Amino acid sequence: MDPDSAEDDYWEFDMLDMAEYDIPAMIERIRDVRNNTKRDDVDCMKVSIVAHDLGASNIVTALSIATKA
Repeated sequence: MDPDSAEDDYWEFDMLDMAEYDIPAMIERIRDVRNNTKRDDVDCMKVSIVAHDLGASNIVTALSIATKA
């Protein structure tokens, strides 16, 4: 998809979509990168999140969705 094109659905998402898909994907990516290091003493099971405004709202919503699953 092209973000500069007005003809596609690139920008068709809302806060719930970000909380449901983007936040879990970001956390999983952080854990994958960290766990795929060559160090045996690294185990990334916890991720600290610092957020403000929309990011904080997305985190709370994502955690709410995750606890229902």
